[in-house]
Amino acid sequence: MPPSGLSRPGSANGRPAAPAPRSRRSRRPRARAARAPAGPSRNAATVTGVATIFHVSDGPALSSLSPRPAPAGTPRPAPAGTPRPALAGTPHEGRALVWGVDDKHLANYLVPRDCPRVCWVPPAAEPGVLGSPSGRVVAIEHAWLPRVMATVLRVHELDPAHFRCLDEVAGYWVAEQEVAVRRVRTVDDCAAELAERGVELRVTASLWPYVDAVVAQGGEFSIIRIRNAGRGQKDDRPTRS
Repeated sequence: MPPSGLSRPGSANGRPAAPAPRSRRSRRPRARAARAPAGPSRNAATVTGVATIFHVSDGPALSSLSPRPAPAGTPRPAPAGTPRPALAGTPHEGRALVWGVDDKHLANYLVPRDCPRVCWVPPAAEPGVLGSPSGRVVAIEHAWLPRVMATVLRVHELDPAHFRCLDEVAGYWVAEQEVAVRRVRTVDDCAAELAERGVELRVTASLWPYVDAVVAQGGEFSIIRIRNAGRGQKDDRPTRS
């Protein structure tokens, strides 16, 4: 018995009906996939199913990257009387790696390499000081703003073949062998680049209130080069700029 809702063709006298003549369908040409542009890709997401990886530097353009030992962490002590979690270095100190970041988290690196910053995705519920109309925030100190505005960055798009994801939340990817650079794009205005990506560049007197806030909130965040941040004061309050 055919399934409910289906029927077999037949004639009124119970004999099987003659098969209907097949209609000849015109063959349609197969659509060809569009080729990717030859120039630099700003928002490339995947290459043959593997995440596109970037490396940002404020030096000259590179043709390849070789593994280098990860530096030891030197966390800045917390201001007196201010409870704060220890900010130790990564567990990969001393390992020779090529470090890259995926496109989703590239904005976290569109400032000078040594610039201390706190980066986060604004929470939907009870955002407090972490709230923003933008989809991502990069907070820096006032003292670093002139250098951010003057720095020229090179965004290297890397061959992803030998990379593996080290931290999906932070967007960290690593390779243990030399990696070829596919394209290099120059960024001569960090603030404009962040704005084009829909990222808020927040300038504040102290990063420490934001360190406390993102750790307490527990969402997606990155605390980068915090050893270079100012000591701050216990009564610091975040400001937007």
